[in-house]
Amino acid sequence: MRNVQAQHLEVNEPNARIHTVAGSVFLVTPGIFKLWLSACGQNVPEEYWREVQKKFQNLNLHRKQKNGLNIWHCAVVGPRRCSRLKGYLLDDPTPLFGDDVPFNNPHLLLSEGEDTHDL
Repeated sequence: MRNVQAQHLEVNEPNARIHTVAGSVFLVTPGIFKLWLSACGQNVPEEYWREVQKKFQNLNLHRKQKNGLNIWHCAVVGPRRCSRLKGYLLDDPTPLFGDDVPFNNPHLLLSEGEDTHDL
């Protein structure tokens, strides 16, 4: 994995595809995979993000939920609105950030239960 800071990717910003939450890295899907495809600089159809996501998932770098699901949910709580994000959770942030791991995003709340309707 490339260092996020070396690539100048937004982290913990409103439109970022990478966040830190609960001491882990949260990769917003499908946005992170679409961003990766566009950064490749090739003429790749946007719908290929699913294939990229599947290949990422097969690497088993992410934490699965207790029920075996790969995708986690976060509530985004701001002063004017609330929304939800879905994505992959990486336990170890150091491959992406090195020793300079950002603080957890104070606007994200990770749902650790199986029922995401409570977000």
